[in-house]
Amino acid sequence: MGEILGGKARGQKSQRELQPVHGWAPTPLLVKETGWKNGGEWEQANQLQNMLLPNCRCYNDRSPPGGLTMSETPQIVMVSFEGTINTENIKSYRPIFSGVTNPNNCPARGTFFIEDSGTDYEIVKELSDEGHEIGITSFDGKAPTTPDGWIEMIKQMISQLVGYGIDVKKGKGVRASPEEITSCISRNEMLYDSSCSNAGLSTAGTLTWPYTFDYMPKKLMKWEVPAADLHDISGEKLPMPCFLIIIIGNRKSFSDDCLPAWASKRDLREGTTEFLQYIRTAFGKNVWIVPILRALQWIQTPVPIANLTTFAPWQC
Repeated sequence: MGEILGGKARGQKSQRELQPVHGWAPTPLLVKETGWKNGGEWEQANQLQNMLLPNCRCYNDRSPPGGLTMSETPQIVMVSFEGTINTENIKSYRPIFSGVTNPNNCPARGTFFIEDSGTDYEIVKELSDEGHEIGITSFDGKAPTTPDGWIEMIKQMISQLVGYGIDVKKGKGVRASPEEITSCISRNEMLYDSSCSNAGLSTAGTLTWPYTFDYMPKKLMKWEVPAADLHDISGEKLPMPCFLIIIIGNRKSFSDDCLPAWASKRDLREGTTEFLQYIRTAFGKNVWIVPILRALQWIQTPVPIANLTTFAPWQC
């Protein structure tokens, strides 16, 4: 993907050029395909009263899911990675979760959006068995040029995972999307896309909950899980300031996306581990570090903090 509201998009390149208007803004294709209304508001904005969980949530609904109060709402933290998984870079990824556990004593886990080319699927199987979610990004870092190409690519990636004994029911996400992929996700029984990284929606006051597009004229995908633009390789942009504000203020889900170049630098990698250890120690039962799919399972069927230690999707 290309530039999105001044942020760095994840996955492959696309031709999207957006301007900030109350959050996401339309491209000509999105206007044509979805009926985006003048002024930058989604068609679904007028359907808020009909956007009901577990399968629907409006993008501009800033309240916690399920009518929970802020004090009842866990601070969800999602850590994700993308690209090839091999014997070298796994040495950078695994230590990030070292010694980090959730309030139910289950280990903190993340989401790996894998690229087929050069990936060691035995390692991917190990990650899955350890409780990490396995998502899909591409074969070789190049984006298919047609919807049929995307459909076939996702099918083949799923087939690879199944061939190595990886339970694909535990991974339902895609990160790779130019506009063509949005019509392909549900056709491959995937649940969500997490490709949009947005500098305009990456501050404590602008982070948004994951949402669906169900009340737009054409259903493009099931769920969108935005990836906040919180890192740069210089280390000057860091997640902690934003996190401290949202846990005190609104408890919106928090996405920490570790790109390969970030994880390969020891000081930045160790800083990420220290960040995760700190927020768990400092904020106790309020903070849960879970894969994206598990976060969505809570958003679809929210329960208050007091009941989370027995919430089935978050068990070990």
